[in-house]
Amino acid sequence: MTRRHLRRWPPVAERARVAAQLLAEAAAFTDDVGLSAGTLALAPAGGIPRARVPAPAAAPPPPPPPAPAPAPSAEALALAEAGVTLARRGLWAQAAPQFRRAVEIDPRAVAIWCRLGEALNHVDDLEGARQAYEKALAVDAAHPRALYGLGVVLDRLRRPEEATVYYRRAREATGR
Repeated sequence: MTRRHLRRWPPVAERARVAAQLLAEAAAFTDDVGLSAGTLALAPAGGIPRARVPAPAAAPPPPPPPAPAPAPSAEALALAEAGVTLARRGLWAQAAPQFRRAVEIDPRAVAIWCRLGEALNHVDDLEGARQAYEKALAVDAAHPRALYGLGVVLDRLRRPEEATVYYRRAREATGR
């Protein structure tokens, strides 16, 4: 080092004092487990006065996962499959009654409620589609397809603020 560097850098004792002060402040924010042996070796000979941090309170146990919805009955699945076949051909008006009968048989089938909402949306029965998606959400409030479908229907009903809420919830439900 040259003399010019010595003018810029504080003396060693000053740097050591500042380092010890920073370590003491850091120790106030951590517990004994948070400091490593290397950190303690940097402490001055007298040691760092440490503030004791109370142990965190025990967190409550996480809520149990929601019970999965029961599988749709065989009859409801057969009707829904017939509706899907019609929908793939673009025959949405004929597919909607198939889905409607399927959810009458098994009202807990979220996927079939979503299919009904999609079919009704395609035939421009927006109020019926909104109700179908809302019934799907009554069974499973975090179903991404139902949340997104309801957002689409609300957009078509010219309610973009409400639609945005459902789009965001759908994105959060998929983990994106």
